[in-house]
Amino acid sequence: MNRVCKTNLDMVCLNSIANDLALIGFCKNSKAYTYMCHAIFFAVQDSKNLSSISSKVFTKVAEFYNTKPANIEKACRHSLDAVYFDGNICKVNDVLGIKYLKPYEKPHLTTFISLLAEKHFIQLNKLILRREKQRKCFKRTLKVNVILNPSKIFLIKKASHELSL
Repeated sequence: MNRVCKTNLDMVCLNSIANDLALIGFCKNSKAYTYMCHAIFFAVQDSKNLSSISSKVFTKVAEFYNTKPANIEKACRHSLDAVYFDGNICKVNDVLGIKYLKPYEKPHLTTFISLLAEKHFIQLNKLILRREKQRKCFKRTLKVNVILNPSKIFLIKKASHELSL
C-alpha cells in the first residue's frame, strides 16, 4: 500500500482538511469522509486539474482504495447531501471565510471540493514559504556563528592590524 503523505507538510494539510470537514458536519466514521479527505488532498496536490476533478481526482482516490471512481463519487455526493439536508451547509462559509454559498443553494460536489482545495492549497503554500524563510534564517545564523567564532575573530583582528601597519 503506497503512502499518501510523503512529507510532514502533507500530513499537516491532510489533518487540516479532516478538521475542516469535521467542522462542516461530515460523519467521521464513514468511508465517504475519508474519500472526501483524500479527494480534496489529491486536488490540492494536483492543483492544475481542479477543472477535471471527477476524471482525475476520483480515479486517484479509487486507485488508492482499490475501487471504482463511480463508487467514490457516489459516496462523496451522498455524504455532501446528508450534510446539506442536516442544515450544516452554512458552516461551509464560516470554514472558507467567504460568503460563497447561500443557505438554500446546494453546492455541486466538484464545486465543494474545488473550494476546499483552493483554501488548503493557499494554506500549504503559506506553510512552505514560512518554512523556507525559517531555513534561510537558520542558515544565516549558522554562517554568523561560524564567522563570529572567538578564535577566528582574534585571527581576523590580527590580520587586519598587520594590514593596516
